Amino acid sequence: MTLYAITLLIWSVGTGFALYQNWLVRMVDHTACTLAYLNATTITPAIWPSLLKGNLFLLAYACAGVSVVSAMFFYLYRLSHQLINAQTDSRHDTLTGLHNRRALDEQLPLLLRHSQREQSPLTLLFIDIDHFRLFNERYGHESGDVALQAVAEALASVCQRPRDFICRWGGEEFVAVLPQTDSQAAEELAQRMLQSVRDLRLHVAGHSSPQLTISIGHITTTISPHTHNEDLIGAADQAMLQAKHRGRNQSVMAQTATHPRNTLITCDREKT
Repeated sequence: MTLYAITLLIWSVGTGFALYQNWLVRMVDHTACTLAYLNATTITPAIWPSLLKGNLFLLAYACAGVSVVSAMFFYLYRLSHQLINAQTDSRHDTLTGLHNRRALDEQLPLLLRHSQREQSPLTLLFIDIDHFRLFNERYGHESGDVALQAVAEALASVCQRPRDFICRWGGEEFVAVLPQTDSQAAEELAQRMLQSVRDLRLHVAGHSSPQLTISIGHITTTISPHTHNEDLIGAADQAMLQAKHRGRNQSVMAQTATHPRNTLITCDREKT
């Protein structure tokens, strides 16, 4: 509803601003034509002071009206841009610049419906930075923020198609949704993500360049009416935990999105 309200406000301001500009141009044209007509008539220069004096209130009223209308439209125009920026900020993570979990909640159902309509495969990847808690304890939280930004940039560099979606799920976890991506392409993209993070060289003051790795769980499926957001995210999350259990720095593919906790080995959740 908020997005619809903002869209309606922007449309109203834009339409009103266009009408206002059209009205202002027409008023200027009419004024110019009137002045040209008066100059062409037999009105002598001596009559102009009395003519202006008799219409001074009308001129002042017209100027005040133009000023008020102009101020109102410029205020609404600025307000609409502020609302757009606020809406954009609410859907992005301030640290990494990626979409946030709220944006995923809004976008994933749309991608699922589009995939179901086209009957094309859709891949979801759940990504976690390995030993990130230990990284923060050793190098400090400021370096941890730098690491999060670097990993986010590396992951985003792999998801570059127009409809690819990647967000920060929370903490050191990320989620990527890739429409029209089969299981083979998903594994290739996961390997590219793993390598792009391995290639990162962070500059941490007083320490040698630390190496980061990630663990990835991914699932590829053709969406059915019975597929839910939680099924895909839960299956990819459990596959990521399997990657952790197998030694980290690798990817694991989930087999199905139906009852993921029954089809995957459940591992104890580890945040490191």
